[in-house]
Amino acid sequence: MIMTTINKTIAIVDDDEGVRESLKWLLSTQYETIKCFASGKEFLADYNPEKYNCIILDVRMPEMSGLEIFSTLRTYEYFAPVIFLSGHAELCMAVEAVKNGASEFFQKPVANNLLLEQIQTLLETDSCKREKWKMELKIKSQLSNLTARESEVMQLMLTGKLNKQVAYELGIAIKTVEVHRSRILEKMNVRSALALSHLLSGH
Repeated sequence: MIMTTINKTIAIVDDDEGVRESLKWLLSTQYETIKCFASGKEFLADYNPEKYNCIILDVRMPEMSGLEIFSTLRTYEYFAPVIFLSGHAELCMAVEAVKNGASEFFQKPVANNLLLEQIQTLLETDSCKREKWKMELKIKSQLSNLTARESEVMQLMLTGKLNKQVAYELGIAIKTVEVHRSRILEKMNVRSALALSHLLSGH
């Protein structure tokens, strides 16, 4: 029987080498890429929002705790689902972590099947959120390519104003508005003002 692995990258951050190796062995049966880090600084030096699909953090580590790592991750526009593991779980830690956006908090040792099931659930949720985030980045990039005048024209287009109304309001020729309109649609990669409105509203 051939075992297939899922093309996802999981990060394990734990100062205990035994725990890292044990988790790596478990997760490698399901996922293609498992990266292990012995410290938060080592992990953050390697981190970018697009690189990891799930992050497993130990709570208590020297120099930088899991909660401190998590606080840094929250400064990014996007971060992958985070699962906290702790051998010294405290209720207040769990509450704080989940309240601040952590996906799950388990006390060591966690049952293998429970951890794998939770990771799979988080990956499925993350896939949708990640696509939405990438689309938002793309739209931001497209908007940044508009000139100041094109942005003004676009805002009036989105209110449903006709070219002659836009021209009157901005004090420019209708032909100029038509040129701006064409360039806006081209830069935003849409065919109409209605499609542009749908794009920017997230529909």
